[in-house]
Amino acid sequence: MATENLHVSGKIWIRYGNYLHDPGEVEYSISSEALLTDAQTPYAEKVRVNLNGRLVGSSTTDIEKKVVALLTAYATPGLDFSIYLGPSATSVLSIDSSDTNGGVKILQPPSFPSNRNAAHVTFLDYTIALEAEVRLSNVATYLRSFSESVTRGGGSPAYVMLQPRRGRAQRQLGTRQPFYTATQQGTAVGLYAKPSPSPPLWPFALKEGGEFGETGGRAIGSTTMDKSTSWKYVYESTTPLFGSPRSWGVG
Repeated sequence: MATENLHVSGKIWIRYGNYLHDPGEVEYSISSEALLTDAQTPYAEKVRVNLNGRLVGSSTTDIEKKVVALLTAYATPGLDFSIYLGPSATSVLSIDSSDTNGGVKILQPPSFPSNRNAAHVTFLDYTIALEAEVRLSNVATYLRSFSESVTRGGGSPAYVMLQPRRGRAQRQLGTRQPFYTATQQGTAVGLYAKPSPSPPLWPFALKEGGEFGETGGRAIGSTTMDKSTSWKYVYESTTPLFGSPRSWGVG
């Protein structure tokens, strides 16, 4: 671990948790991929960090101590990954675990690709891979998915079947003014919180108060995602029920 003062201008420092790499020890490459809701709007970025470094020491014993320190530092997932650009300046490419879903993951712990030449004597190359799902702050993407449907019935003459004492059954008009029925149901999945159910389209025609359900979602580290809410309303009316199911983002 580096012992120099972190706040030295002209140097780039890489830090994972409390472990500070020596300046100039690590090369890094960072790639990102947008994560989208069902509406194709981004809600997070999957960020991948590849580290290629070289431990430098005066002896095999010195290199071995640095290997142990490196392995110990990267044995714990969920810590911050920081890039310092001189005195008190942190790069926007740094990853704060509190801004992620599940923290920073260690996809590839420290690996040592070769012991050629003087490797493990005066130096030792290594690679590390980290990944994090960094949340975006756009409140318009608080839902992962939303769907609602409406089915209708009634609105035409109702017929009944009568069975006389003799002969075949007869189909007769039961009423010329039947009532109208409709069922509204749907499901919404929230990214970080349980969404509220969609309100009834025709509250004046509700047959009953409605049925509601929910799921507990899934845990990613300390973050709980994908809690869902479902709803169902049944209607009866003496007049036609006009209207359409709601679309995503329409109140």
